[in-house]
Amino acid sequence: MLAFLAFASVNAILLFSGSPGACTAGGGPISVDAVHAVTFEQKWDAFAATLDGGSPSRVILSESEISSRADTYLRDKTDHSFRDIRVCIHDGFGEVSGTVRLKGVELPVRIRGRLDFSGDHPVPKISGIQVGKMPSFLTGFAAAFFEDAIEDGLRDDIHLSHPLASTLAEGDATISGRP
Repeated sequence: MLAFLAFASVNAILLFSGSPGACTAGGGPISVDAVHAVTFEQKWDAFAATLDGGSPSRVILSESEISSRADTYLRDKTDHSFRDIRVCIHDGFGEVSGTVRLKGVELPVRIRGRLDFSGDHPVPKISGIQVGKMPSFLTGFAAAFFEDAIEDGLRDDIHLSHPLASTLAEGDATISGRP
């Protein structure tokens, strides 16, 4: 019993005392602001209009545009408090870092994965998660929680009316679609 209490205490300290650090931008410094959020919306609306008009299209979104839109979305559309959201894009995967407030507790997180656009709404495919300084073998519960929470939000708010695919390269995400 003493060993279990010591193990639990050490992991609680790791959970609350450290941070996995911010994700590393693939395309240079990331700016999270209203201008980039609006730019994201304008690009996405033009992309969607082209698809709705019957032509294939693609849109290239920067880390700053995606981070700014994610910050706005999470602040306005969720029940959780997220701060310092950064979305970093690398070849074949993305990372999101920030702080989430759950039940009065602030937890620094970094999530690695990608979004699958093959269905009616984007589905997160998390390949790794870090919460505080906890060892990754203990964060399985967190991965399931975040994957479910992200999918629930995307399912409720984002409906894909066209087949889409994404290509992730250092600093940019390209979303391609066909009518």
